[in-house]
Amino acid sequence: MRITILVLFSVFFFFSYGSAEAEWQTKEEFTKWMTYYYLNPEPEKISSAIQYLSDQNILEDSKAFPPTFGFLSGIFNANENQVTQWMESFKTLPDSKYRVMVLSLWYANLTNSKTRVHGILQKRRTLMDDLNILLENNPMSVIEIPL
Repeated sequence: MRITILVLFSVFFFFSYGSAEAEWQTKEEFTKWMTYYYLNPEPEKISSAIQYLSDQNILEDSKAFPPTFGFLSGIFNANENQVTQWMESFKTLPDSKYRVMVLSLWYANLTNSKTRVHGILQKRRTLMDDLNILLENNPMSVIEIPL
């Protein structure tokens, strides 16, 4: 039920943003792709999706954090073998945008999420100031977040 609510919220939120420059020609195309991702997973498009989210400034919109890291954490969890590549590809993003990537990694609840997040935070002190509370706990999946 939480996943359904998260997907619906994501669809509503992303529908309000402008057109895509990369993989998607319109915001409607991106929203449709994201909405139905679970029916037709395309992890090969995740880099384009992250770039779209960055270009549209969605990654730094605090209202977008829950649906964005919820979506990405599910993708990261299902594609653990690609997470390092995705995190590395976008490490040049400013902290204001990379923050969502770090939260996605944390809530993907991979076997080494805590170690990976700790390593990132050690290198990015601004993020450490914002997210160090994570390291006092253990990662959990999005569906385990107490509401």
